[in-house]
Amino acid sequence: MKVSTKVKSKGSVNKHLIKIWKNYKKFSTNDERRFDILVPVILSMILVLICGLLIHKTTDLITILKEFNSAALTVLAILAGFNTTSLSVIAASNPTFLGKLYGSNRNKANNEKSNLLEQTISFFGYAILIQISLLIFGAVMVFVLGSIAYSQFIINFEVYTKITLTIITWPWISTVFHSLFISIRNIALLYGYVMLIGQSNQDKNENSL
Repeated sequence: MKVSTKVKSKGSVNKHLIKIWKNYKKFSTNDERRFDILVPVILSMILVLICGLLIHKTTDLITILKEFNSAALTVLAILAGFNTTSLSVIAASNPTFLGKLYGSNRNKANNEKSNLLEQTISFFGYAILIQISLLIFGAVMVFVLGSIAYSQFIINFEVYTKITLTIITWPWISTVFHSLFISIRNIALLYGYVMLIGQSNQDKNENSL
């Protein structure tokens, strides 16, 4: 009973989720944020404009969005699994090496200063957070798009429906691409992490000779 009270007083799950989101903004450079955010927004805007100009029937637009949503849900589920597995790989690393990463950039005067372990976990945690959120939103979109497709509202207010769908799908598609770009960067991050472990083990073997 005493242990559970201590855990609750230390902070909640929501607090950690908010910290992961803040750490992504804190640890990402301007070039990384441009790659992760600006490029997906521009790419999705181009796609939405092309669909809006070339597709005249709202029902056809809904069909395309449903197909995109189905494909996105599959890809996001795979990427969420990849990032979760990557975190497991990091957690299963040598405890001594994890301790070195945790202690990097820290000192007795400022124990709250960021470290390489926190930065690495924050990027993977942020990707998982975004992808699971998109999976939930995508599941809701399945019902919404399915209901709209058979609604009389489209016939009576087709123009307004098309405009509304365009406004909703732009940030939605942007966020999907954002999660994809985050995962691409995480692949490079995982590569560097594994190589760093290999180098650390090599140095340890050489020192033991």
